[in-house]
Amino acid sequence: RGLLAGRDVASAVRDARNVARAHDGAPVLGRELDEIGVLDSDWPDRLVAARPRGTGYVVDSLRASLACLLASRSFEQAVLSAVNLGEDADTTGAVTGGLAGLHYGLAAIPARWRAALARTGDLATLFGAFADRALSPGHG
Repeated sequence: RGLLAGRDVASAVRDARNVARAHDGAPVLGRELDEIGVLDSDWPDRLVAARPRGTGYVVDSLRASLACLLASRSFEQAVLSAVNLGEDADTTGAVTGGLAGLHYGLAAIPARWRAALARTGDLATLFGAFADRALSPGHG
């Protein structure tokens, strides 16, 4: 939600951690975010420097995706760096692509990549409804 609203990556992740911690039944997610290490002010630099791996474990995938996003200057750079990590490249690439799309916006996705998508009208409707709901008052 923070990325969609234009917040920087570090602030959006810290806010998401705080929201998760505030909800009943979310202590597991809070522990996983703690494991990623978003408590300290220098966590973005430490995460990128750690060069995390994109394994099939959810925390590893999120850690790798965030590192790729934090180290990138474009949607394409973020996604390519994620899939080039290897291992569970499809999961890490998908997570990174979703986060990078929220961060950089639709126009930042290379036109050649968008041209390869099927049912773009349906996707636009679905993503628009998601964005409207995510940014509406009372949802976050």
